[in-house]
Amino acid sequence: MQTLQTWRDYSEKMEKIFKIVNTEEQNQHTDNDLNISRSKLLISCRLHIYKESQFQLDNFLTRNECNVLSPELCLLQGEKIQMAKMYHLDHMIDKVIKVEENINFFPLLCKLSKDKNSEEVLKLFTAPVESIRKNIKHIIFESDMQFCALVLCVLYEDGFDTDWLKLQSILETEKRNKLEEIVKEFDIKLSREMSRKTLKLAFDTLVGTYLRQRGTEYRMIHDIIHELAAVICGKKLTECFIKYAPSVFIRDHFILNLSLVHQ
Repeated sequence: MQTLQTWRDYSEKMEKIFKIVNTEEQNQHTDNDLNISRSKLLISCRLHIYKESQFQLDNFLTRNECNVLSPELCLLQGEKIQMAKMYHLDHMIDKVIKVEENINFFPLLCKLSKDKNSEEVLKLFTAPVESIRKNIKHIIFESDMQFCALVLCVLYEDGFDTDWLKLQSILETEKRNKLEEIVKEFDIKLSREMSRKTLKLAFDTLVGTYLRQRGTEYRMIHDIIHELAAVICGKKLTECFIKYAPSVFIRDHFILNLSLVHQ
């Protein structure tokens, strides 16, 4: 919700900036050049934000769209084959291409195929959602630290900065208290240096498959990962998610018992 509001807050400023750039370009070019359209692109991999009804209200951000998942713009078979080779799937290209027709996150599956044997790769491409769900459940069962890392990336929807693990670096009391309460669910004491380092390592371990990293900030690598992790983790920590998850998440994933709410 915060990301959505940020886009809306800055949309008017961006529109003014684009108009200024257009004016400057027109002053710098000849009459013939003025006939050439100067394109401005805003690129995002977070399709769920673009689809939000409130985001769609902003005409400046939605008047033109190039959806790379659409039939007209999606990856061609030759491009998929080339990508599969990049991830050393040469020996399985025929099988992979046959089963991926209804999958719109082919690059993600290639990433997730890392370190898997042929049978596991085939299962991943045949039943991707179930395979990803199973892998996330395995992470939750095997590692509390990685479980915690996933939860933090879901509950801090605009990204989790591992610098925050040093609580004194968080100026906002509410954000600091939120982090302390979440990690308590995993019996993690951020006052201990070893706990902070171990949790940071958990984030790093998930990079490239479930998380992506920019500097010290970590986010979910893909919408489908975010969605599945949110549902699975939310079922495990229902009270925690109801208390700390964004309101949009609560709206979309929880059915509240109104009789209990009014008590």
